[in-house]
Amino acid sequence: MLHNLKRFYIISGMKRYNIAPGEFLHIYNRGIAKSVIFFNDRDRKRFLFLIMMFQIPETMKNIDRMFKNFVLDPETYIKNFDSAQLKNRQVELVSFCLMPNHFHLLVREVKEGGVSKYMQRLQNAYTKYINTKYDRSGHLLQGAYKAVLIENNEQLLYVSSYIHKNPREIKEYKNKEIKYFWSSYQDCALVNRWGKFLKHDILTGQFSGKNSDTYKNFVETSPAKENKIF
Repeated sequence: MLHNLKRFYIISGMKRYNIAPGEFLHIYNRGIAKSVIFFNDRDRKRFLFLIMMFQIPETMKNIDRMFKNFVLDPETYIKNFDSAQLKNRQVELVSFCLMPNHFHLLVREVKEGGVSKYMQRLQNAYTKYINTKYDRSGHLLQGAYKAVLIENNEQLLYVSSYIHKNPREIKEYKNKEIKYFWSSYQDCALVNRWGKFLKHDILTGQFSGKNSDTYKNFVETSPAKENKIF
């Protein structure tokens, strides 16, 4: 159940907020000086792999080998992954979108402090990956991540449509956002590619019992992205 709490921004690493398990957050960040953070599809796959896997709090051995297996055959990797590990997750990933110089995530905190640990681990791991791969140093992202606490179900659905409409900023995906591979839109509206790693049912479950295009119709008719608010 969503709580009617005051909307606020969280600055990771500067102040601790009491986020209760069960609450949803819209998280986003961009490259330093608005620079690109994904240079090719393999970088996007790495980030996608991390947002899936880091829902599990345990340290993972041979993560580079796991990533290679994920890249080679993501469908088989997801299918064969030990789902028992996901029962111990610290956060649930509800939706996402990776853009050239920024990203959006919609997550639910499962364990106290889970979101903060998840994001610290995610951003540190991805920055280290990019710095090592491209022989660079220093910050990749524009400071700490930003997050907005979701107050109610109306905002939850609105934010999901906002996230899924982001690819319209890319010319070739204007009004074709559902075809954008690096977003969970097609997973919500068509077929879920990520199995239990993506807990989209909090969104799509509200449209069950109707025709299969109801969530897609909701996103397409949403006023999200008409005015930038995030």
